[in-house]
Amino acid sequence: MINELQLMKLNPEHAPTKQKIISVLSEYWPLTTKQVYERLQREYSSSVSYQAVHKIIKELVEEKVLEKKKEGYQLNLEWILEAKKILEGVEKRYTRNKKIKIP
Repeated sequence: MINELQLMKLNPEHAPTKQKIISVLSEYWPLTTKQVYERLQREYSSSVSYQAVHKIIKELVEEKVLEKKKEGYQLNLEWILEAKKILEGVEKRYTRNKKIKIP
């Protein structure tokens, strides 16, 4: 089956900062805003400012993509499950005609 969060990494160098933050938090969690910022710098050589990362994280919390825990931010489990459900639907539609086989 498709790894749902891998889809966000198809072209990480050109991905928007939101996708990069989601990608970082799909591998490491919970992280503080500062830790997310540092990972973006290290993994993507990102030129985005700390203030921009802070603002985007707040937006992702409002959108219920992220949730804040005492230790830091992590992906919202409900968002992960919804993304999984959507991608499973895509997989079913693609495999329904049996012309495409997804391992």
